[in-house]
Amino acid sequence: MLDTGSESAAIVGAKWEKERGDVTSRFIFGPAAIPANFSFKRETYSLFAEGETKLGERFSAHVGLRSDETDAFGQHATVRAGLQYRTGNSGPNLALSYGTGFKSPSFFALGNNYHMYLHPETKKFHFIPGDLVKVVVAALVARGVHAAYPGLFGRPQRRESEPAEQSGAPAV
Repeated sequence: MLDTGSESAAIVGAKWEKERGDVTSRFIFGPAAIPANFSFKRETYSLFAEGETKLGERFSAHVGLRSDETDAFGQHATVRAGLQYRTGNSGPNLALSYGTGFKSPSFFALGNNYHMYLHPETKKFHFIPGDLVKVVVAALVARGVHAAYPGLFGRPQRRESEPAEQSGAPAV
């Protein structure tokens, strides 16, 4: 982590991963057994960078970039970026963010005889004001349920303790 001052921070890195495996097994379908043996290897190279900075008293921004290169699926770049507004010391934070994702099929799935049909997962993520409406509605519903059933969530309310019996032993 590179600390660029009290208002900003950044991180830069690289990763190399080498996987190798040999499996001897069978898929059993009723009386039939289909061999599922494989020997497979793959290498993944990754580079990444991420930064965050304050934009005044209550706003902050972040951005991240990542590149992954695999033998079977080539190079894929992913990004993430967002803004955050702090409403107060103990209140909720409001956020607007966007990101993409990449995940190659699992190592052992690629070793299967049917791996030619597998594709990497790619996603786009975003948090927009419409999602904020869903969060607010869910919070209001939870608040109403909590008001109607105060003992349902959280710690149970303590009962008044009954007077201790009089005996020679001290109360613990």
